[in-house]
Amino acid sequence: MKQDMNDDDEVIIIGGGKLSYDGMSKEKHSRQGENSFSKKLGRLVLPLIVLFLCIIAFLLYLLYSRSSIGDNPYATSRTTEEVVAALLSSNSNEDSTYSLNEGKPSVSMVTDSLNGVVFKLYTIRNLTMHIEMEHYPDESDSTIYFISRAMDYRKYDREMIGEYVVDGTLYGDGRHRLAYLASLPDGLPQIGIGREDEVVEFVQKNRGCMIRQFALVSAGQICTSQFELKGKVTRAAYARKADGPTALYFVETLTKETLYDFSEALVDYGFTDAIYITDGVWLNRFYRDVDKVVRETTAEENKKDARQYLVFKKISSCK
Repeated sequence: MKQDMNDDDEVIIIGGGKLSYDGMSKEKHSRQGENSFSKKLGRLVLPLIVLFLCIIAFLLYLLYSRSSIGDNPYATSRTTEEVVAALLSSNSNEDSTYSLNEGKPSVSMVTDSLNGVVFKLYTIRNLTMHIEMEHYPDESDSTIYFISRAMDYRKYDREMIGEYVVDGTLYGDGRHRLAYLASLPDGLPQIGIGREDEVVEFVQKNRGCMIRQFALVSAGQICTSQFELKGKVTRAAYARKADGPTALYFVETLTKETLYDFSEALVDYGFTDAIYITDGVWLNRFYRDVDKVVRETTAEENKKDARQYLVFKKISSCK
């Protein structure tokens, strides 16, 4: 018996149309192509994201480095403007705090000790600073009163580490080392702490000389973040006292010391600021006294393999 089909039993195919084998094949390949492209895109996107993040991290590092270089983590005894004023006034011979009115050029030396640190203390008065490159100066030059080494240099290429100025010309780069020692022609040398452009530009403009080295003491505070040199060796530094602005001091230890112990002794001895010098003790160090008499002559071993020297000479206006 024939059975009628209800409307509910009807099968409806949605989408209609004929689906051939070729159509199915094309659809399959299309899906495979899309999957393949997605996989390739995925393989490209991940490295691009990593590269992008690396670039962002590098830019942030540069930004942080520049901002940290511009900042001085220590209090300073003098502002940049005050150091520039001291350089200018000591060069002009005007009647000021830094004028050259204390008498003849001279270097005097005493041996002293503090906190177990034994050292020679040289007091340098009425002398201007010059940088001698490549060779040891002629000690027979009667205008020369004191000589020391200056900056570190890389042994593999013999390039100076950090920036320095010789007769108004800027050499090198890098201001990680926080302290500087600067002088204008016929002016008194000045120690400063900081990385600002003003002092460098001022020294360049006035054809002066300047070195940059590690800060040991700033405003009576030990500069521990500058202590990259480890171990115990003989140490040397130039230093200043706030109550004796026209005198510059050179200190070299006769005992082997860490930078911290050396700096602590400098602070306890009353020094306000101090800049490290690549030197250590010299068996004999040339210096000339107030009567123009040479008291010591530098041993030959200390005259070899040096790239530059700090030379303290008679100021032309001094008798």
